[in-house]
Parts: sequence; structure tokens; C-alpha cells
Amino acid sequence: MKRRKLPILLIVFGLLWSSFLTIEPVQALDRDITIHYQRYDGNYDGWNIWAWVDGEEGQEYPFTDQDDFGMVATFTLDSSQDFSKVGFIIKLVEDGNIWARKDVDTDRFIEQFKPDGSAEIWVIQETEGFQYDQESAVVEHQIRSANMMTSRSIIVNTNTPITSEDVEELSLNIGGIDKVDRSTTTLTIHTTEDIDITEQITVEFGRYGTRDVSIHEYVHTDQFNDQFTYDGPLGVSYSKDQSTFHLWAPTAQEVLLQLDDQEVVMEKKDRGLWQAQVDGDQNLKTYVYKLKFATYEVVSVDPYARAVTINGEKGVIVSPEEMDPENYNNSRMPSFSNNEDAVIYEAHVRDLTIGVDNGIENKGKFLGLTELGTTTDAGNSTGLNYIKNLGVSHVQLLPIYDFASIDEDGPLGFDEAYNWGYDPMNYNVPEGSYSTDPSNPLSRIHELKRMIQTFHEHDLYVIMDVVYNHVYDVHRSPLHKTFPYYYFRYSSEGSLLNGTGVGNETASEQPMFQRFILDSTKYWLEEYNIDGFRFDLMGIHDIDTMNKVRQQVDEIDPSIIILGEGWDMGFLPANQRANQKNAQEVEGIAFFNDSMRDLMKGSAFDAKDGGFVNGKASTEVMVTMNLLGAQRLPVNHATYQSPAQVIQYVEAHDNLTLFDKLVASKPNDDVNTRQKRHNLATSMVLLSQGIPFIHAGQEILRTKQGDENSYISPDSINVFDYDRQIEYPKSLKMVKDLIQFREDHPIFRLNDYIDINSRTNILETSDRIIAYQLLDQKQTYTIIFNANEQEKTVVLPMKTDYQIFVDGLFV
Repeated sequence: MKRRKLPILLIVFGLLWSSFLTIEPVQALDRDITIHYQRYDGNYDGWNIWAWVDGEEGQEYPFTDQDDFGMVATFTLDSSQDFSKVGFIIKLVEDGNIWARKDVDTDRFIEQFKPDGSAEIWVIQETEGFQYDQESAVVEHQIRSANMMTSRSIIVNTNTPITSEDVEELSLNIGGIDKVDRSTTTLTIHTTEDIDITEQITVEFGRYGTRDVSIHEYVHTDQFNDQFTYDGPLGVSYSKDQSTFHLWAPTAQEVLLQLDDQEVVMEKKDRGLWQAQVDGDQNLKTYVYKLKFATYEVVSVDPYARAVTINGEKGVIVSPEEMDPENYNNSRMPSFSNNEDAVIYEAHVRDLTIGVDNGIENKGKFLGLTELGTTTDAGNSTGLNYIKNLGVSHVQLLPIYDFASIDEDGPLGFDEAYNWGYDPMNYNVPEGSYSTDPSNPLSRIHELKRMIQTFHEHDLYVIMDVVYNHVYDVHRSPLHKTFPYYYFRYSSEGSLLNGTGVGNETASEQPMFQRFILDSTKYWLEEYNIDGFRFDLMGIHDIDTMNKVRQQVDEIDPSIIILGEGWDMGFLPANQRANQKNAQEVEGIAFFNDSMRDLMKGSAFDAKDGGFVNGKASTEVMVTMNLLGAQRLPVNHATYQSPAQVIQYVEAHDNLTLFDKLVASKPNDDVNTRQKRHNLATSMVLLSQGIPFIHAGQEILRTKQGDENSYISPDSINVFDYDRQIEYPKSLKMVKDLIQFREDHPIFRLNDYIDINSRTNILETSDRIIAYQLLDQKQTYTIIFNANEQEKTVVLPMKTDYQIFVDGLFV
């Protein structure tokens, strides 16, 4: 144990006196930690340690030495106070992902220390326990994994070398063995016939014991997909005389359709399909599937369900005639012009409607956004009228499909229930908590349709936020319940991969999940007349799937906007990810431009970091490139091919609002200065080349009281405060006027980089000044952004009269 004395110097100044104070030095405690780690295969590439003092931040430490047990890491942890508990995680770094895999899923803690304060432990791969002496760290013979790889092969991995004598004790509980290939710790078992994937195969292997064979790798192979991919109908095909039920479940041994109180045995067809026909009119009857697998049974909602009971517990059959509310106009909006002509406004149904004094009757509901002429008690416009008066073209709604994180049968009043909704349950059903009667399967359908129709009647296009990249809970998901292991990505050991950071990631490269995404988006377009999609964590999906979504959308209306979060994440090979680095491979899809966002206001992940508008120097050149359509960004960041691929924004539902970011990064600003910074950033978005994106309330300096992740925070944090119109009327007017100005002047919404560059003359990009000119056939527009806190002089190239269109808050 080592203790260090830290020197402390304190000087106290007074007006008429001075004094010296004696202070006890702070003592820091160090502990030396040694971790011995043994892997069965001897491959330690990429493995390291994350360790921390209990209750404090962690740090990464490498393995630096090797002994007869395995690799060794030695490091020192210190703290300002005594500590008796050290946490550690042994993890794998792979393809730039520092958390690609953990040795075990649980955190482990060292709690025994030597007299000198140090600790030494011995850890064996994938063993939750560990030892404080090497003699106790005994390796037991184990089968580490047994995975089906082809229709006639199984690979078995062990933790110790396999002998020829061991092979003689190998057997399978079902089927015969043709031959066995042996390497040091691996067996490849070749079977005499195709393996039945509806049965549980078990390997019996002498001193290594037994292990169930997993099919999680096999069902992701081309061989499996070639044999089982199915292109016929799925879900319920309804007519008044007969309904046919189709479920794809290749590994099920038996499927029963539970239709109200009736139970129907389904018939197994080719390619993993189960089918049942039921005579008579089944309209508004509930149904679920009861599936029997080799070792368990489960009840599941139909993944293709289009209506459900409260909390999505059962599917409901609905005739096409009953899907529409009264006086419903089932038609699409006229085709939009170009992507660059859009101004997108991101909002949450509940935020906009739940406020106590917003004058909206249907609070927290779809119908709340159909009400006209609503105002706050103070007389400020609310709801639909407020949005319409802004002049935006598209309203992007946070999830409106059925999500799992709200109890639809519980209290739903102000501050009683809240979630953004990124917790998918039933993908093709509207969310019940947004309906006036969640227990009525038709209510949510009719009311969402009425809301969308009302938006359309007021010339507002509707973009739907879709979350196909993960589910709320894999084991509750109808996808997993009906076909385990198929729809999600797994490690070779069979654990769920987690590139999303929320516990799982879906496998869009799987043909039947790709089909599900295509079927689902087409359904929303055709049944609800949705005008666009925002793909959450789109970088999880593969390029081929996203291009097929684009192609399918084009067949309906090429002007439908598709945008997404193109972050580099997930476990697909890098060249297959639909992220902004690969934007050149998905030209019909737009990406959120985080380069613009972070350069303008500072990192979204560091509240105190600044950008162009709040004090950071030397950002001018890159900000200018972003203003001109995010051109020439580093290829390891984005490869946009046109402004139509660029969503220009500085604020969204994620992270701090722009106002809260400015409070955190510039806490000493007065109200007027903060408003100027805010307006500068918002004006740059609206005058940039690309697709401007405004978060609801940004126009009136929305605050969430510093909450950077309000996905589950109460309504009191998330509610839209319409009365901020009183506090910031000039900012609101500026946004409205700039939206109209952008519409009136096509030079600010060009759709080609060559055209932009031929019309642009950059004047200045230094000293927190950005100045450039845009030239059209009739006039020259000079745009100057000054991020300084005082006036600056910019010398213009022509001595002529200038008409001022925009001056600070005035347009």
C-alpha cells in the first residue's frame, strides 16, 4: 500500500488583513492489481481489461506479460479515499469497437487484498468466478460451444486439447455420425443425414460432458436461407367467407391457432410455413399462435398483426371495410417537389398535446392534433394551428407504432406515463396510449388515420419514425417467439450482439427480415398514406435492404423522403452498413449531418464543449463546407453525393436542446446573448444547402431543464411550452420568415454540388466570420454569419447598393 502526500497551497486575501490556514493534506490511496487470464485457444488478440474503483469511473488496461497460466495485466488504481472493492471486465476490442464482446456478461469485483494493499487473481475464460491463488484455478474439461454450421455438420469447441480417445466417446442423441475431423480444441462432426432443425440435438462427449447444439449460426447461412426463404402471403388473408392464417416458423414442431375460444391445428407447408383456413366471418376476433418447439412452448402475437388488444397482447382480425374511420379520404398527398425544398419539423404526439393549459381536449392523443383553433390560457396558438403557422412542409413524428414501454391500461394523465417510444413491440399497429380507447382495437387505427388526414388537409406531409434496428425485449418479441435466433445478430458463442447499445440488434441482411421491413414500410405507406420514413439507427441496417426500401418507395411515389441516423455501428462488415460513410452507396436516402451539428454548437456528448456559435475558434472553413451542402467532408466521416442526402440540423429529440447546450457551454451569457447565439445557429440551418430540420420548440428556444436524454422523463420536462412564444416572439418570427424566405429564393435549395460551387464565391472564413455569395441569373446574395460578440467589418467585392433581406432577428 502506498500513500502520497499532495502539496496544497492556499492564499486568502482580505481587505485589511491576511492569514494562513493549516489544512490536513488529502491522502490518495494506491492499489496494485495483477490479473492472470487464461483463454482455452491461447488467442489473446484484442483482449484487454476495463477496471475501476467501486463507485468511480473506469479505465482500459492492456495485458502486457505472459506466464505459464496465460496473459498478465498489472496496473495501479488510486482514489482520493480508501477503497476495498475493485471492479473489472475482460473484454474484446474488434474492428474499432472497444466493447465488441465481454468474457462474461456480469461485472466482477475483487474484494480480497494482500497486507501491502495489492491484489492478484487468476481468471479462466468464460468463468464468472475467479481465484486468489493459482492452485485453485483448475481447468475443468468443458464443451465451450456446439454449433450447427450446415445441414450435415456440427462444430464442437472445447477448452482443452482433444485426444483420439476422446473422439471414441463422442455421440449424438439423434442421428448418426459419418466422420469427425479433429484439431487441437475443435471437432467437426459430419452427420449421415440432414439434421432436423425442429429437434434438439445434443452432443455427448465423454469427459467433456454434454452440450445442446445451437442453430443460431446455421439459420444465418446461405444454405438455410436458400432452402427456407418464403415469398408467399404472411399474416391473415381475410374475407367474409373465410380467413387464412399464414405464419413462418421453420423450427416449430407444432403450431396451434387460438382464435377467441377456438383452437385450430395449423398445417405445416413447404419452406417453414404454417397455414390454417377458418370458414366464416372472423372480423374483430382475437388470435394468437401457440408454438411448440423441441424443449418448450410459447404463445405469440402474429409478427404481421395489424390490430391488437390492449398492450398488444393479442392480434385482432379487422376487415378492410372497418379499417377506415367515417368520412375518410383514402388518398395520398400530391407528390412533393425536391427533398431540398422540405423543412422538417420533429415532434412527439404527447409533447404537443399533453399540456394542462394548451386548450387541447384530447390530451396525449392522436386526436389532439386534429383539433383546430386551440390556444393556451394566455391566448397563444397550440397544436395543429401552431405547426401550420410555422410554414414547415413535413412533420416528423417520434414513434407512433405500438411500443412496449407504456402500460396502455394504466393511468395516462399528465406526469403519469411517458416514453419516446423507441421500444418496438408490434411494428404494424399504432400505439394504443395515443388513442382515446386503447381497449378498442379500432380506436388507435381510426384516430391515427384521422390525424394523418387532418395534417394532409392542411398541406403538411407526415414522416414516420421507424425503429427496425432493435426491439424492446427479444424474448417478448413476436419475431423471436415465432423463430428463435433468426431475426437478430449473435456472437459465435450465441449471445446477442449489441451494436445499438440497447441490448440487441436486428439482422436486416436476413432475407425474411429484409422482407419484413419491406412489407411493413409498404403497409404504412398504403394503409395510412405516410409520406416518409426516418430510420432510427439506420447504420445497423445493410445497404441492400435500404436500397430496396428506396426502390419500393419509388414505385409508390419517388418524392417520399427517407432519412436516417447513419452512425457507424453494429456488427455487419463495414462496407455493408447503411451509414454516412457509405452514403455514396445509398444515394436516394438522406442522413443526419452530425458534422454540421457538432461544428456549430460543440459535441453533442460533451455539454461544455463549444462550436462556431458558442466560442470555438478555427471552425469556419468546415462550417462553410457544411453550409454548402456538407461537401468534401473526410471520406471516413461521410460520402454524400448531393445536398438531397444531407439533413442539416443543430437540435433533435436526442441530447441537450440547443438552448440547454448554450446554458451548459456558456453559463455566464446574459439572456440577450444566449438568444443571439441560438438564433444564429437556427438561421444557419435554414439558410444552408440541404434539408433543414427543426426540433419542435427550437423556434422558441425550447428547454428540457438540462435533461439530455428525456426518453422516460416526466411530462413536466418534455411538455411543449407554447407560452414561450411570449418570451421569444422575435425568434419565432425569424424562423417563420426564414422558412418563407427559403421558399421564395430557390438559390438556397440547390440540388447539385457542381451547381452550388459554380454559384458560390467565398469571401471570408476566419476570425469567427463566415461570408460568401450565391449568384443566380438576376442577383447576387451575400450571406454573412458573425459569431463574435461584437460588430465586425467584412469588405464586399462590389461597390454597389445592397438590399438587406435578413438582419439579425429581422427578415
